[in-house]
Amino acid sequence: MMRKLLTFLKAVAIATLIAGCGGTGTENEPEITPEIKFTEDIVTSGISVESAEQSITLSFSTNVAWSATVSADWLTISPSSGEAGKNSVKVEVEENRTGQPRSATITISDKESMQKVSVTVRQEALKASLTVSPESLEFSANKGEEMLNVTSNTDWVITKDAEWITLDSDKGKGLATIAAGVTENTSLTSRTGSITVSTSDGSVKKTVSVRQSGADVVFSVDKNEHSVAAAGGDFTVKVTRNIGYKINSQPEWVKQTGKVPSGNTDTYTFTAEANTSTEAREGVIVFCNDNNECVPVTVKQAGANATLSVSPAELTFTANTESKSLDVTSNTAWTAASGASWAKLNKTNGSGNAQIAVTAEENTAITQRSATITIKTADGKASATVKVTQSAANVIFSVDKNEHSVAAAGGDFTVKVTRNIGYKINSQPEWVKQTGKVPSGNTDTYTFTAEANTSTEAREGVIVFCNDNNECIQVTVKQAGAKASLSVSPAELTFTAKPESKSFSVSSNTDWSVASSADWVKIGTTSGSGNAHVTASAEENTATTQRTATITLKTTDGKATATIKVTQNPADVVFSIDIKEFSIDAKGEEITIKIKHNSAYSVKSMPDWVNQTNKTVSGDTDNISFAVQHNPGYKRQGEIIFNGDGIYGTVTIKQFGSKADGGNDDTTTGGKITLE
Repeated sequence: MMRKLLTFLKAVAIATLIAGCGGTGTENEPEITPEIKFTEDIVTSGISVESAEQSITLSFSTNVAWSATVSADWLTISPSSGEAGKNSVKVEVEENRTGQPRSATITISDKESMQKVSVTVRQEALKASLTVSPESLEFSANKGEEMLNVTSNTDWVITKDAEWITLDSDKGKGLATIAAGVTENTSLTSRTGSITVSTSDGSVKKTVSVRQSGADVVFSVDKNEHSVAAAGGDFTVKVTRNIGYKINSQPEWVKQTGKVPSGNTDTYTFTAEANTSTEAREGVIVFCNDNNECVPVTVKQAGANATLSVSPAELTFTANTESKSLDVTSNTAWTAASGASWAKLNKTNGSGNAQIAVTAEENTAITQRSATITIKTADGKASATVKVTQSAANVIFSVDKNEHSVAAAGGDFTVKVTRNIGYKINSQPEWVKQTGKVPSGNTDTYTFTAEANTSTEAREGVIVFCNDNNECIQVTVKQAGAKASLSVSPAELTFTAKPESKSFSVSSNTDWSVASSADWVKIGTTSGSGNAHVTASAEENTATTQRTATITLKTTDGKATATIKVTQNPADVVFSIDIKEFSIDAKGEEITIKIKHNSAYSVKSMPDWVNQTNKTVSGDTDNISFAVQHNPGYKRQGEIIFNGDGIYGTVTIKQFGSKADGGNDDTTTGGKITLE
């Protein structure tokens, strides 16, 4: 560009010189034609400059006085006029912040504007630059503010995409600090938004992300308990929250009648209905948030004073089944009870005003009956009664069947007694048992069980029912006889040798007799009937050998028999001698030996001067007498020997002699001594 400017100045200088040489300076000079000399290239091609602020100098020559103008305010020229000759002007170019290329013209003209030369100035657009820091902003749930630093070489604007984001300015130029903030986040969820800074030409944009945390859960009521008078009334509950919630439940006698939101607080108005009951009542209003966290509000209401009345005061019924009603008027809970089971109430409790149906069951009795219905308040402070009277019925007393047959094995049968008068079972066979009774209305169904007839004989009995008027009805029971049977247990009895008793069982359904085949077996009874226990006793067996017998049982008709084998063990061998040694005088004597035994034995041997003279038996004891002969010689000694099966015994006889060395000189013969 500077080369073009130099060329232009040279051209102006040459033109000036040529013009000076042409005249003489006389007053008869010819008229001058204005000329302004610029390089043709500049006039034709113009001048191009950068976008930055800058100065340029234009040089030109003219042969007349001149003036200069510009077509745009972003160009300033100085000087703006001058005289003929060589001239130069300084042009100030402002920075181009429009974001678009621009152009304007510089015009040099003579004073009369007869001659004009224009030069076009073209300026490039400014290339915008923009930075913003930080690139993101983080905020707690509370209201807050952070600073954004904007650096640019041009004008810029700043915008936000959320109402909860605040900015202290919406535009700027060059370098600036912007206060960016957030309002309080009362929601439980975090939220995000953005701030956008753009150059005025829109060529550069920077976005700053903004995130704000969710608030802590707030969920509470101002008061957890309210008391209301029995007459009812209003009360308020304030719920402070930042989370969704609802009323989960409330007492049916408490109604929500209003709700006024204010910020994060809702003020509810509730109305408790009048409590007509005497009982205080209590209920709970439950508020639950979206996290299923619940807050209860207890409502307590006092009870009203109790009232109670019934109508009519008396009810009268016929003997047939009949229903009537009575009215209860009350302001509280109550209970109703009948004093008789035949007077039925369709409800035994209630609350407030109600109607009770009273049903009198059929009176099958022959006497009038009465009952009292009592109604009381739940607290027992008030009560009312209704007298109930029912007429008597005609006498009814009968059975469905007067005779029943039962198999020998026994079994059940039923008797239905229809009555309206008191009665009882006056008598019945001992083998017939009452096992059940089911009343139904005026009919009693009895179940009787006939025991098995173990006898072979058929039998018959009578059940007698008698009413309170001493009128009786007989029901005959006939039962067949069983087939005869007989058995004993055990089949064998074993006794020791000592006296002993044992029993055996007899199972039979008829009469029987019993006998023993041996007189040492004694039977406790010789006859019986049905089942029995019989005692058998074995006398002592003094023998040393076992013995047996048979007990035989027979039914009376002889069609069945049973036997028991009886065995008795032998006695232990008994053999004892009362005196084992005798000293006898020389003259001799008779001695007696007592032998107790239970087994056979004999005298095996004895001295030839000893003779057996006698033997007496008494039970198991033998008294045997021996005569010891006179000893004429010296003293002597011998033995009497007894033996038998497993038996051996001796008796020593020592006898003095008649001679001196025998120790006894008596020579008398004879002599008999019996020792008992």
